[in-house]
Amino acid sequence: MDDWTIRRAVPEDAAALTACFARAYAPHAHLPDLPPVTRGIGDDIANHYVWLAERGDEVLGGAVLVIGPGSAKLSNICVDPGAARNGIGRALLRLIEAEARAWGAQAVTLTTHAEMEETRRFYDHLGWRETGRSGNRVYMEKPLPS
Repeated sequence: MDDWTIRRAVPEDAAALTACFARAYAPHAHLPDLPPVTRGIGDDIANHYVWLAERGDEVLGGAVLVIGPGSAKLSNICVDPGAARNGIGRALLRLIEAEARAWGAQAVTLTTHAEMEETRRFYDHLGWRETGRSGNRVYMEKPLPS
């Protein structure tokens, strides 16, 4: 049984969630054109749909979903490297997909980095498909069944 849970983030979670994103993206800090993945987490919590995975007081992962008119974008997602391979990423993605479907979205989109090959393989395995590239950006989409 999993010893972690997922819940909606609240403003008081911003610092811990930002630190989790920093830990998760630290191995990729050398990549060219990596966007500032830790900037604005507090604003995301206030303005978008943000969830976090936690064990006790420890934040293990998080995801940011931006809903727009007829669209859903996974803006950011992370799993702490120390908590990887425990199903947290899959669970966060399932939640994102369910929320987007509830808002009437036909698909969820995301942008990842061309050099984050393991991440792209993970998305591919879960049914995401590449829809385009621009420089180091790889655009992906996951259709949502109605």
